[in-house]
Amino acid sequence: MVTKASSGDAVGAAAPDPASDRPRKFIPELEGLRGAVVLLVVLGHTGVATSVQGWSYMHSTGNGIWAIMLNRVAVAFPIWFVMTGYLLYRAFALYTLTGERRPNVKRYFWRRALRILPAYWVLTITALLVLNRDSIHGAWEVIRPLLLLQIWEHGAIPMGMMHTWSNANDFLFYLAMPVFAWLLHRYARRAETHEARVKRLLVPLAVPVFIGFAFFTWLHFPQFRDDPMKLWPTQYFWPMSYMGWLSVGMMLAVLSAAAETRPDAVPRVYRLIGRHPGKLWLGALGIFVLACLSPLADYRLVDYVPAPAAAADYWLFLAFSVAVFAPLTVPGVRFKVAGLMLDNSLLRFFGRISYSVYLWHIFVYAKFVGPLFAPEIGGYWEVLAVELALCVMVGYASYIVVEKPFHMLRPRLGKAPVELSVAVSTPAEAAPATAGAAGTAGTAGTAGTVRAPRDAQA
Repeated sequence: MVTKASSGDAVGAAAPDPASDRPRKFIPELEGLRGAVVLLVVLGHTGVATSVQGWSYMHSTGNGIWAIMLNRVAVAFPIWFVMTGYLLYRAFALYTLTGERRPNVKRYFWRRALRILPAYWVLTITALLVLNRDSIHGAWEVIRPLLLLQIWEHGAIPMGMMHTWSNANDFLFYLAMPVFAWLLHRYARRAETHEARVKRLLVPLAVPVFIGFAFFTWLHFPQFRDDPMKLWPTQYFWPMSYMGWLSVGMMLAVLSAAAETRPDAVPRVYRLIGRHPGKLWLGALGIFVLACLSPLADYRLVDYVPAPAAAADYWLFLAFSVAVFAPLTVPGVRFKVAGLMLDNSLLRFFGRISYSVYLWHIFVYAKFVGPLFAPEIGGYWEVLAVELALCVMVGYASYIVVEKPFHMLRPRLGKAPVELSVAVSTPAEAAPATAGAAGTAGTAGTAGTVRAPRDAQA
């Protein structure tokens, strides 16, 4: 199930960054994982739209175990944030651990802007013109979503864009990442050994995990549940609830970078992840079953759950994300089951267009699918088939017409590579200059890098 990468393993591709000559690696399993997550999001939202999942406000009790399973596919959602933290912070972690090749912040912001804003702005303008024209009464109602500020005011998210709270959070995390990285670097660089630097990076990153837990649990206290619709208050969409997921991704970036530069100095728990990834995936399956069987709330409903259920969900969701994602971050190791399940043409296709599919899937339902089946919403599978077909067409068109052309601007402004990939180390920087003891310097993360990078990760 687990193999070391060799020259015949298509685990990615190393290509130099034209501005810094740092190799970059494409990981096909991560692209497939993105595709799987966006499909699960569409599955869950379709369950709400077709009333398979119940809602007490509508006196609907949901469709038994099927409602529970569609509700609990939300365990996959934190993977977005964990993956974001991992991919964006990895280059900064390598710099802190090795002292070589400082990331160019200007180039970083350029890449992030091209990645998220053009397609998002097209959706925003379209949704405002098509679905919200009659409800716009001032310029601020147009400017606010264009600047991704809709999460800070009650009822400010436009119709067809309710899911864009995650885009607003992502963008805030993009802006904050260099600041986080600078603070961590200032603290960790004082350490004299590689092991001490790793520890100094990991310990502070644990703090946001508990801050996120406290804020997320507090939001489910009774004072936030007095809405007769029993849905989410405005504060639910604020980034404090999700910063812990991002932080865990950054911790995995530290461990992955450390394993790549000094494999002998990595915490034992991370080495065990590389040796037993199958057990973590089995554990993820167990976590999903546990989430479905939890007696803390009625998960047939989409109602806002009480604080004890929210507290349990926070840790269950986090554990699920780590169990699924962490094995894919270990340098030089291929998890064959993950390769079979994620590195296939279907999921990689969905992964490639996942951002556009995610952006447009609620709009597609509101504008086309819902009216098509009105006044009676059809059966789940019937609606899902139409929803997926339209989402693929619209998402692929958005990817080809909007996303891809802007990706091509990456090397023209800011001197960034066209490929969306993750930075890896080189032999020259494998051992940090301040390391107190000699270790095995290597580039396990670049072993077997034979596949050309494509539009993927960061």
